[in-house]
Amino acid sequence: MRQMTVVGVPDILKNACHTKYQKTKWTVLALLSVDSFPPLERSVESIRNSDNAFWCFLAGGQPVGVVEVDDQVKYLDICSLAVSPEFFRQGVATALMSHVLSLATNKDVVVQTARLNVPAISLYRGFNFTETETWEGRDGILLVSLIKKRTLAQL
Repeated sequence: MRQMTVVGVPDILKNACHTKYQKTKWTVLALLSVDSFPPLERSVESIRNSDNAFWCFLAGGQPVGVVEVDDQVKYLDICSLAVSPEFFRQGVATALMSHVLSLATNKDVVVQTARLNVPAISLYRGFNFTETETWEGRDGILLVSLIKKRTLAQL
């Protein structure tokens, strides 16, 4: 049975987060036709030392997806979201996004991704995110920012 659990302080869980990034990395690199994508180049140490919140989606007791969120005063920033390729299109990213949005009842939610990452952009659009800007990153990858604005009903 699948369940969502909060990834806490134990290093073993943050090591599992790093493993998810690495498993996703090669799929994303192929999708973008690039050799490197900085958000997925993180070390175990950078994840372990992060002050951001991590949530993991478990299948059979094993993490198969992870989302990292930076909780700012006026908004939540989705820093990264990764799902093991063998669990693509099985609702893992949707469940993680639903959880993040449940935390942001009084805040906007922002995210940035590669313009060519159509599956990610489709996921965010499905949650009513809108594109705010597009630019070329330091590594030459075209990036896009998206935002889900809080509504008056959510205030």
